[in-house]
Amino acid sequence: MSRSKIFLYLLTIITFVSLLIIFPETRIKRDIVLNDLSPVSRIFAFLASKNFIDNQKIYEVTTQNSNDSKKIYPIDKTLKTPIGNPSFNLGLDLQGGTYVALKANMSEIPDENKLESLQSAKKIVENRINQFGINETNIFTSINGDDYKVIIEIPGSGANVEEKIATLKQAANLEFWQKKSSDLVDTSSLSLEYDIYLNYEKTDITGKDLKTANAILAQEGGLNTDGTQNYWIQLEFTEEGAKKFENVARNNLGKVVAIMFDNQILSAPQINLDYFSSGGSSNRPVIQGSFTQEESSQISNLLRAGALPVPLELAEERLVDPTLGKDALEKVFVAGGVGIFILIVFMIILYKKLGIIASVALILYTIYNLAIIKLLGITLTLAGIAGFILSIGMAVDANVLIFERIKEERKRGASMNTSIKLGFAHAWTSIRDSNTSTLMTSLILFLFGSTITKGFSVNLSLGVIVSLFTAIFITRRLLRVARGLSS
Repeated sequence: MSRSKIFLYLLTIITFVSLLIIFPETRIKRDIVLNDLSPVSRIFAFLASKNFIDNQKIYEVTTQNSNDSKKIYPIDKTLKTPIGNPSFNLGLDLQGGTYVALKANMSEIPDENKLESLQSAKKIVENRINQFGINETNIFTSINGDDYKVIIEIPGSGANVEEKIATLKQAANLEFWQKKSSDLVDTSSLSLEYDIYLNYEKTDITGKDLKTANAILAQEGGLNTDGTQNYWIQLEFTEEGAKKFENVARNNLGKVVAIMFDNQILSAPQINLDYFSSGGSSNRPVIQGSFTQEESSQISNLLRAGALPVPLELAEERLVDPTLGKDALEKVFVAGGVGIFILIVFMIILYKKLGIIASVALILYTIYNLAIIKLLGITLTLAGIAGFILSIGMAVDANVLIFERIKEERKRGASMNTSIKLGFAHAWTSIRDSNTSTLMTSLILFLFGSTITKGFSVNLSLGVIVSLFTAIFITRRLLRVARGLSS
């Protein structure tokens, strides 16, 4: 098989997968009852393990006999199964969202430190929001007399947003407790939990001594009581924190050290000589517990973001309307479609056959870019869409530079194949420099800009990277394929 055919096959597959990501809904029809769990029926059983929505009606998949798990009977033979998220993530300006006011309890904070504590709380809330990815959330503070609040506007609503709000309010205090010199209370007949609360005291190790935290798969690969995979939490201390932990560990050989998270026992391991003799690192201890992947990830995220300097309480929660609305989104996409059409017409008129190839590459660029945006879960705001549309113009700009170089070589008498080769070689430095400067500018906007400018910079950067791929790689290969077919 020739390289040209391999390239066309791969391009077709990539384009098909990208279209499935953008338009995820497909129909699967079955006219017979699945009796044996063959490889094909296993796939269907996996798809049928959830409820499916088709024309606003819910169809369930059940078994005719509860004792026979191998027979699967769909109530309706036509199932609509989503492959990925059915829609793009839209920002506050386009879909609205949830307004949340978290009141800071300043009762134990001196007056001169209240403003600093509020700003610190805002920063930690922002860090926690960032754990969920780029979602165009607005975060700011509000002070009204003795009322100190952190205000968050989160795109969307529902259970997913409620889960984020619960995470934002969590104190995330990590503490290590050790046995007191003598038991104050006889807890021989009580549980370990009561023993810890009565006869243990805090050490000087806190979450401030942490460098990072990550969820890891339990080494023994065991299962929790509910059948889910067991996960642990690996901590990494700072240099000073590692020294503190090693001192506590050596002073408590043979004893239990309790690891507390928001005054709840995460783990209570017994420190023994095996920890030191096996070469264990006091800088990266592991919290071994019966955690699910979601629990361990949530705790790790909170620990990475840091503990709140003041308690936050939910003061207000309400839905907010989109600032621009659905009409604005439709107008933007219409404008983008018209712009792409005009560019295609311009390229075909100016460069004829080369323009047709450039137009194909431009359409592929648009498909791939949208697929990546959806796959990464990037939230689209009006500013982000503007960055995407601007990157389309930059993709055309690269093709214009290449084609103009090709025309110059043709005027000098070079063959078409030689002109194509030299055209790409000579245009590359200009394309490289212009796109590099754009990426640098986007990086500065992302690092120092507001939430809106960050969305713009992310979409623009992504568009520049994808446009380089389509302009340099795909356009070049398509020209070679076209030359091979025409010759």
